[in-house]
Amino acid sequence: MSDTSAYLNHVANVTSSALGVAKIFSTSSAVVADVIVPFVPLITEIASIVNEIITLYQTAEHNKRICGSLLARATAAQTAVKNLEIRRAENEDLFKSKEYYKNFQKLVNVIVKIKIFIEDVSQIKGLRRFLASKSIEEEFKSLTEEFDGLMRVLNFTMAVQNQIQMDEDRKVLKHDISEMTKYLREIEGGITNITDNMTQINSKLDDITQLNLAWQKKLLNNDENIFESALIKMTDLYDPPEPVKRGKISKKSLNYDDVAIKEKFLESNDQDLIKDILSQVVILKKLKESQYILQFFGIVQDGNVMYMVTEWCEYGNLQDFYRGYGPLNWFQKSSIAVDIVRGLTFLHTVSILHHDIRSENILITIHQQAKIANFTLSRGFNDPTKNVLPTIEMVRWMAPEKLSDHEKNPYTIKCEIYSFGMLLWEIAEEKIPFENERDILEIRNLILIKKVRPSFSIGVPIEYSKISYQSMQDNPNARPALKNIFLTLYSLYQKFQPKSSPRPIMRMPTDDDLPDVDPNELSLDDLTLNLNVLSMKEAIAEHRKKNCDKLKVWDAFKVHAEEFGDITARILSLLWTLSD
Repeated sequence: MSDTSAYLNHVANVTSSALGVAKIFSTSSAVVADVIVPFVPLITEIASIVNEIITLYQTAEHNKRICGSLLARATAAQTAVKNLEIRRAENEDLFKSKEYYKNFQKLVNVIVKIKIFIEDVSQIKGLRRFLASKSIEEEFKSLTEEFDGLMRVLNFTMAVQNQIQMDEDRKVLKHDISEMTKYLREIEGGITNITDNMTQINSKLDDITQLNLAWQKKLLNNDENIFESALIKMTDLYDPPEPVKRGKISKKSLNYDDVAIKEKFLESNDQDLIKDILSQVVILKKLKESQYILQFFGIVQDGNVMYMVTEWCEYGNLQDFYRGYGPLNWFQKSSIAVDIVRGLTFLHTVSILHHDIRSENILITIHQQAKIANFTLSRGFNDPTKNVLPTIEMVRWMAPEKLSDHEKNPYTIKCEIYSFGMLLWEIAEEKIPFENERDILEIRNLILIKKVRPSFSIGVPIEYSKISYQSMQDNPNARPALKNIFLTLYSLYQKFQPKSSPRPIMRMPTDDDLPDVDPNELSLDDLTLNLNVLSMKEAIAEHRKKNCDKLKVWDAFKVHAEEFGDITARILSLLWTLSD
């Protein structure tokens, strides 16, 4: 049974039990204290639902104004009901009316429907059935008309005139729907796809969320078939032409893809630990839906050593990148920032919190694309918070509420937004926050007690510094939603895009660039006058080999391009030239 159905059944049960008491209506000698009894469960229910709506509003990522308009109505109803209860003696005739009681029940039901509507339109996954803005507008209009009508029937006066409220509603709808449409069109990153000029929300998001929830509830521990999909054989990995080792991370090849393997030593042959790790990898493999999350291929187990296999990121982490290849221009900075917020949005959409957003956990690919990595502390939204003590590596990006009391204060989306706000500062300045401080307590005091936030240099775009500081506000509820952060950063990214077409990203030709060739069809037909030069078919076949003769392949592409005007050879030689 869905949450919506369960909730509506709950309301039905409450109101049904109240009807059992409704016989009081027919008792002429009933006292005021008696006639209000059937209304008590309904009054309690309204208070409970309104509190839930308030929470939904505070955590709303989308359509905040629409949610706020409905929240205002719900709280107005709660206030009117409370006033009715306080002045029960003056309203005795109303409490004795069966018709009034039925309308009171209807008010409860419409407030429940308002709550469900807010749940759907305030988060990405629930928006799927509302992608056509007309449907949001229609349901909003239907709910408000039903609500406003019941408020009038129940003699609950609204705080504003009806026409004024209608005009305000139109403005709210226009603003939120326009903003939401723009956001869904641009966010991409595994969340939305555009097909035939229509924006669609990725249907796999629900599957990933359910798998994540199953993992949190330890329901994957005994499913060997799922674990099998996470295992990779050591024999499937081989050394690339140019081996690279960075600490515990080594570069390998898997099915012609460059991958990184990170070793983890197991204390003992602990099968439960292995299963727990494998179950996490099952989830992580699903995150390939977003190109802004480091792709996980699986696990290699070799005795008491386990290797995590992920995609290879040529430039290392974000710190390595800006220290080794900086100073970065603002197109690069805004592009990296947009990549990260897209990745964070994807994680939050599937109910995953990272818990450790900082530059060392952001990796940069050969295409200078940022990817979120290192999920050792990742937990679900409803999972118990790990009591992770601050370290000198983490404290610089940690939210004040976690520094204040890491055990009492749960880790929330707002903590993650704070960390990202600090990361935005680091991207702009190309140095770690509070870099001259080496003492954890001193950094903690600067952030928590003195409320210091690092300052930006001259030349940083005002919109960028503003959204960063807003994200680092002391009050978690004052921090902006990821949607607002994304729209600000994406606007800057568009502003800093080169006016001329950017130089193609340097890369070697891949199998996707090469036409299909049947090895059995290789002949001398394509040979040039230089008998030492491969034909195009031979060159393509040679290029596909693991240890190809690069010089021969290059010579073939060059000769066929320059002397014979072969279009395929021209394209492939150009790609090869750009990779030098």
